[in-house]
Amino acid sequence: MLLIHGFSEDEAKLAATQVISRAVYPASELKTTRWIKENSAVCEFTGYDMEKLTKDKLYQSALHLYKVKDTLEKHLSARTNSVADYPADNTTSPNNEVAGGKRQRQEDSPFD
Repeated sequence: MLLIHGFSEDEAKLAATQVISRAVYPASELKTTRWIKENSAVCEFTGYDMEKLTKDKLYQSALHLYKVKDTLEKHLSARTNSVADYPADNTTSPNNEVAGGKRQRQEDSPFD
């Protein structure tokens, strides 16, 4: 999605790294950079070269992301809504059924 809005492949990887990192560890660019380098495998997931990561690159990425903010929000909203349409293994149907059979009710469960 970012590539069609003028991001290079490297910029898109950095942007994905930033968005994921901010969702998991919301902090300043400086703290986010430290967290990514010291405590995270997010760059392995996104493919961004961790050695090139700096707080200044995160600042630049944030400015670049802001330019496509509305489009990005719509895209992410549509993607998360489409994921929500698929039942998870631990959800029940209106007939109180779970994937693989009937749901077992636990008598002492405070959640039923």
